[in-house]
Amino acid sequence: MQEPSQEQVKLVLSVSGLCRICKKQEFIGIYQDNIGVYAGRPGNPGPLKEVIQVKVWNLPETEVEDLQAGIICYNEKEKLLILEGYQN
Repeated sequence: MQEPSQEQVKLVLSVSGLCRICKKQEFIGIYQDNIGVYAGRPGNPGPLKEVIQVKVWNLPETEVEDLQAGIICYNEKEKLLILEGYQN
């Protein structure tokens, strides 16, 4: 049996940046003192995707509790509506 030459061997490395769940879901939570948008779910968070310059200490306590728990966004429109509510 012959060893393959360099022309015959091709190695492929494919690395996905996010897991399947993180690619499909986002949630809104707290990043430092601001609102953050994360990939994934609150119980299994992925990377931070966006920071919204809204200080959480200016929000009512119930809204801060919601953000601490994580607010799942089921689609882009819902996410934008939720974020708009915090910015007004």
